[in-house]
Amino acid sequence: LEDRIKNTNPELSELLLRSDLEKIDKETFYQALAKINLNYGAEFQAVQWIKTNKSEIIAELKLPGESTSSNDYFLHPAILD
Repeated sequence: LEDRIKNTNPELSELLLRSDLEKIDKETFYQALAKINLNYGAEFQAVQWIKTNKSEIIAELKLPGESTSSNDYFLHPAILD
């Protein structure tokens, strides 16, 4: 992903490389949500990773699974969550 971003959006590439952003992986993110009783099934786990600091957040979202086509929705329910 980061190679694609470098080629298409140099500003985003620079943002992703900043050292003040903490990276949170998918598993850690959804485990933290589960601890506060926000449980997302596999079909609604669109977040792949998050990079954040005190005032900014950037995330990679990917539509999970193949059970529904993204063409069935104007905006996929997993993205709405």
